Amino acid sequence: MVYEANLIGKLKDSREIYEVCASLDKQIPAFERAGIKHPFLASPDEVALIRLDKLSNDWSRTCMAPVKVKGKPTILTAISPFMNPIMAAIAVDFHKKNQYPTLPEISYELLETEAKAQSSLTPEDRTTHILEGKADSGGKFYLTPEMDDSRFILKKHVQRYFGQFKHSQIPFFDLPDDASKGQAFVNYLWFSGPRDGSGLSARYRGLGDGLRAFGVRGKTSKAGSQNSGYNLTNIRNASDEAIKQTLGEMNITGMLGFGLQKRNTGNLLEILRKKQ
Repeated sequence: MVYEANLIGKLKDSREIYEVCASLDKQIPAFERAGIKHPFLASPDEVALIRLDKLSNDWSRTCMAPVKVKGKPTILTAISPFMNPIMAAIAVDFHKKNQYPTLPEISYELLETEAKAQSSLTPEDRTTHILEGKADSGGKFYLTPEMDDSRFILKKHVQRYFGQFKHSQIPFFDLPDDASKGQAFVNYLWFSGPRDGSGLSARYRGLGDGLRAFGVRGKTSKAGSQNSGYNLTNIRNASDEAIKQTLGEMNITGMLGFGLQKRNTGNLLEILRKKQ
């Protein structure tokens, strides 16, 4: 059966939103036929915007991938390796067998190196992020809007999303910590709707089922930062340098030792985040 992507509306920025309810290997070509480019499926922050712009509050798959090895925290990468027809078919086959797809452990190590190299960036500007939340015995922890995890996943929409849907926290269901030695579990990130608490699941399977994913057609920025062309990391660094220069001109650089630079820059970033 050939599936076609259905147009459900436009975002306020004029980008078109499509949806397909099918297995992942059928969704990707359907989105591609609709003119949607790689990574085909909407990112979590795009799904958040779809809800904020009142186009849909439905559950959705996303293009984000969690990767985990035994004994180490899950790493999220912005674009899943499943986002092509061949890898999608492999992932679907694993899920139909009630298994997680696996990659060699070195895949996790490479992502870990990349995530550590990006740790100086603000979470909104990263493409790879090591989860800081610690799952309980049931594999769950809770996201709050102040957490780096939340800011990486929802980007510039984090404050508005939590506020508009009156979430004080969002549950995150982590991958199980039982990958075989030398292997890494890799999966996709599932995003529940606001009526169900907007839960995010790294452990849900079901890519072979006829479940929903959204696709976004039109000009977009995966950086997820500022419309001005400057991301939050640029702004943070510029603020730090400006404060340091100003205090130097005023001959009161000792104020840096009282945390003035860090506090002022932190307040600036919070103001920008709340204005998104």
